[in-house]
Amino acid sequence: MTADEALSVAENCFDSTMGYTSKVLAAEVRRLREGGWISVEERLPFDDAPSDWKGCLCDDFLVAIRHSDPEDGVTVTMYEYNPSGWHYLGGEPTTYADEVTHWMPRPEPPHG
Repeated sequence: MTADEALSVAENCFDSTMGYTSKVLAAEVRRLREGGWISVEERLPFDDAPSDWKGCLCDDFLVAIRHSDPEDGVTVTMYEYNPSGWHYLGGEPTTYADEVTHWMPRPEPPHG
């Protein structure tokens, strides 16, 4: 069985009795199919955190920024995300927060 076949089986075995869990798992299947990128329209970091979470809701993520000027294309960079939105690393607000289209968890560094 190929990876795509396994993802297809997993995606199709979710049912409405699983509710929220099935939505999160289905979103992960889509993310894997798309190479790891998650659309900000689909969800944002920490959307799945419990509402009574007391820990830090702040982390660094790779983001894709589609600039308003089409000639500028897409930039991939690292931003911090917390409950108030996207920021430059270190917490400074960014003027490009509204242009972030996709994000992904920071990948593990190469080993060896």
